[in-house]
Amino acid sequence: MKKLKIVFFALSFLFITNVTMAQGIKWFEGSFEEAKALAKKENKQIFFYVYTTW
Repeated sequence: MKKLKIVFFALSFLFITNVTMAQGIKWFEGSFEEAKALAKKENKQIFFYVYTTW
């Protein structure tokens, strides 16, 4: 039971940390061409976030 509590605490900490860090992401909403131009201007790479609800 003690090991289960430790695992639960560790997973909860990781989840909370990831959610907190994710709130700092500013997603770009626009066309792919606009994203490429902005990435080139700011010398940054493009990150694609894709999901589904299957």
